[in-house]
Amino acid sequence: MAHRYPSHRESVSSSTSRTYYNKTFEDTTDLFLFACAHGDYMLVHRLLVDNEVEADVSNKMGKSALQLAIENEHFEVVKVLLDKIPYEKFRDALLLAIYLGHTNIADFIMNHPTYRTFSGGFLDPTHPQAYDDSQFSSDITPLILAAQYNRLQTVHQLLFKGERIKKPHASMCPCIDCADSSAYDSFRQAQVRLSAYKGLSSEVYIALTYPDPILQAFELSHELRTLAKVEHYFREDYKKLANQLSIFVTRLLDNVRGHEELEIVLNKTGRPNEEKYENLARFDLAILYQEKAFVSHSNCQQKLMEKWYENLSAIKNAHLTKRVLFYLAFIICLPILLLTYYIFPKSKIGSLCHQPNLKLKAYIVSYLAFISLIVASSYFSISHLQKTKYLSDYNSTIYKLYIQHIYENTELRSDLISLNEDKYGNNNNRMDSLIKCNISLRFMAPNPFQIAIFIWVIGFVWQEIKQIFGSGIRVYLTSHSNYVDCLMNILYILYFIFLYSTMLLTRTSMNKFHSSNYWNHIKRYNETLDDEKQHLLTKTYHILYWLNADRYYWNSGDSQNLAEAFFAMGNVASICRICFLLPIIGFVGPLQVMLERMIIDISKWIVIILIFFIAFACSLFLIFSHFAMAFQQQESLYKLSNYTEPKIPYMMKFNNLTVEKSFRCLPYYELLNQTIPNITSSDQSRNGNNDTDESCTCSDGCDKIKRIGAYPAIYYFGDRFGSTLLTTFFTLFGVIAEDDLPDRGYELVSLTCKKPDPQRYALGFDLFSSNLGFVIYGLFTFISVTVLVNTLIAMMEETIDTIDDRADVEWKFARSRLYMEYIRDGNTLPVPMNICPTPKSFIYLLKRIKHMILSNSSSTNNNERSNGNRDDQLDDLNIGRRNNDNNDTNNRSIQYDRFKHERIFDRQRSYVVHETLTYKIVIERIVRRFLLYYKNKHISDNEANDGIVIKELKNDVSSLRFELLNEADILDEMHLSSIEPMKKFNNDLQTYFDFEKIKQYLNNQKK
Repeated sequence: MAHRYPSHRESVSSSTSRTYYNKTFEDTTDLFLFACAHGDYMLVHRLLVDNEVEADVSNKMGKSALQLAIENEHFEVVKVLLDKIPYEKFRDALLLAIYLGHTNIADFIMNHPTYRTFSGGFLDPTHPQAYDDSQFSSDITPLILAAQYNRLQTVHQLLFKGERIKKPHASMCPCIDCADSSAYDSFRQAQVRLSAYKGLSSEVYIALTYPDPILQAFELSHELRTLAKVEHYFREDYKKLANQLSIFVTRLLDNVRGHEELEIVLNKTGRPNEEKYENLARFDLAILYQEKAFVSHSNCQQKLMEKWYENLSAIKNAHLTKRVLFYLAFIICLPILLLTYYIFPKSKIGSLCHQPNLKLKAYIVSYLAFISLIVASSYFSISHLQKTKYLSDYNSTIYKLYIQHIYENTELRSDLISLNEDKYGNNNNRMDSLIKCNISLRFMAPNPFQIAIFIWVIGFVWQEIKQIFGSGIRVYLTSHSNYVDCLMNILYILYFIFLYSTMLLTRTSMNKFHSSNYWNHIKRYNETLDDEKQHLLTKTYHILYWLNADRYYWNSGDSQNLAEAFFAMGNVASICRICFLLPIIGFVGPLQVMLERMIIDISKWIVIILIFFIAFACSLFLIFSHFAMAFQQQESLYKLSNYTEPKIPYMMKFNNLTVEKSFRCLPYYELLNQTIPNITSSDQSRNGNNDTDESCTCSDGCDKIKRIGAYPAIYYFGDRFGSTLLTTFFTLFGVIAEDDLPDRGYELVSLTCKKPDPQRYALGFDLFSSNLGFVIYGLFTFISVTVLVNTLIAMMEETIDTIDDRADVEWKFARSRLYMEYIRDGNTLPVPMNICPTPKSFIYLLKRIKHMILSNSSSTNNNERSNGNRDDQLDDLNIGRRNNDNNDTNNRSIQYDRFKHERIFDRQRSYVVHETLTYKIVIERIVRRFLLYYKNKHISDNEANDGIVIKELKNDVSSLRFELLNEADILDEMHLSSIEPMKKFNNDLQTYFDFEKIKQYLNNQKK
């Protein structure tokens, strides 16, 4: 090699340092890295050719020469370095180029011979030593990274090479691989799953890979929302990916053109390769998957309203007055229309009942009729109770037998009263109403309102059963209104079960009264044996109980009481059910959505308040219950002392008296050699304050004041745990006590007329306990009322603000869900007409039986055929079997052949004249339009164009700069190399030639 002089821009200043354009570098490595970072590819090439430096060196920050060249987008330097670095470095280089969006560098790396030799294969991301020192995580593959950043050209090229993103296993997958991976490093496993889902949820990846990107986006979004509930540590990431898919679907919907394409997209159902359509099936699927952005899209809403007013286009844009008159006429003619539909369902008049809009109006009329029955039943219940008959009016013969053999039988009456006492205790009301000269009878038959309500309830139950069998239990449970319907139906069913059981028992008891055999045994009651007497006594008590309409005689769990309780709760649920019909009104619909969300917030808040509620209630009861027990013991001792003055509960005090004043305790206190502490009333221990006693006796709440006593804190918190719970509960609402009564809260000393003597009594029953109770109760009041209530208000305000920002979307989604319930086939007849089966239902039943018979006969052939085509079906459903690592290469080639055969990238032109549109053709059009106008969502169009121009200009200027510098170096080298020969040539000329003589000679010749 010829000797080469140092150039002007590069010179050797010492044995270890080098100078590059007035910059001194300590060694050749620093010079090499500087050249890579600034794009001097000729210097880089020369240093590598001269073996002065290695290609995979790194700077002090850990960045390699190739990374510096890629970051600064020096394409020529990258081309030089790729030939000198090992294959293990290709992964980071390719990922960095994809991350920075340098598509030309990424394409060059993927087309490099070394990369193609290894087929782009790298270590398994789950390998323990897989790129732990790399700039990118081990679970990131080039396709995943390109898909995450929606690098369209890179994703296209990787897919064309046969690359695919492997769908991760479920979160709780029980397979051996997942179990081993989770046991070794569960965090790495979760990261691998998240990275895979980030790539799978890419807009570009879904659009280029799947034959039905809308269906895939729906299913994947639903899967991500479900996964967010399982893996709480990545909840926000999965929700963000789900929202990203929702936006992607709406962007696809933006590219739909024309009524025909929109109808095909919204009616598509079945597998992606099937041309199967149902009425708004894809729209209904979006409602099921809670895709609110898709449902509320203007294209979908336009199609929904078209279906809603189908065959009623005349009233769609009519004046409000005309629409009201039309609906009133429909309501008036509704019975005739329903009868016509029942007999002739395919007629034009009967088809009006099948129209979705009119179907809803018929349901509203039916439901309002049901509500009217409920209101009328509640209003006329008092007049119905006034028709209660007495035994004397019902049957005079039975009444005479009752008076003679039961009422006038002293022994039987006393036995019945004793039996009643044994069951319910010493209750005067029960004993007085047990045996009377006449008995008010319970109702033994339902009234017309109850019969009508029962018919309606049967219709509602049948409607819910048909809905469950028609749509499935999972789809049924996705709607909140169905929960209210189930609750309402269950409550009414329980109401009628207890009501009719009560009537049955009453009628059975009356039949026993009609039996002559029973009265023959009652006549001989006094002479019968004890066993038979006990049997007659129990039987008579049972008869009198179920005949007697006196509610003070019933026990608290009487079936009639339970029936009325369930009926009352059912009325609440049925009337509140009207709220789910509000979305049909534009200005009320958003309020209903807010109410539904606020109920969820209140439920969360109740869980928190219950924790504090139970904690403080238990602590207060523990403090005061001991003092309440002490007062009860004092009261018991007071009874034993044979003290005749009237006692006042909880207001007793000990006084040391002599032994002679209490004779019943004399042996015990003589044994202890002590004086007897007599229990005296608080009236005697308070300086004989008779005036206050008289004023207290004259007050309206004297009995309540005496029952509460001088220490309300002990009464409200320590008497019973139930009273403690009630006190703390009503404290939340500021309800302390009634007027002129001690507070239903904490007090050290009562403010009533029963006041302790301040000269002999300290304030409060116990100084430490009372102060501690005061602190605990005050802390509970502050936390519950001040903190938690304001927290609830803040939560509800945040919910209102959130929904208010998306009020239009939320309202359209709620309205669409309501409309789809009536657009679906079925439930044409309103309640209670749906109870009666129509001739059409019998025809459908016969067709279903015929289909079942035919399907069973051909099940064997279908099984054999399905086994042969199982793999194809799985491919059509975008579901692949998980293969071992040994089969990855074969599967990749198979997927590539299928991918190429389907022409996903090379989508053929489908705009052919008179071509029948199918879903495959329409979705290819939509995807082409989407990819054609696709831009990175992180930057605007102008910024994208400006950035591309600036990058291209920068690269051109950088390349031109270093090319000119290289040419200058060559010229400098040529100039330096020609200096010595020219000097030698001049010296030789001067030696062999006398230029002065030659000059004179030439001058003489001129003369």
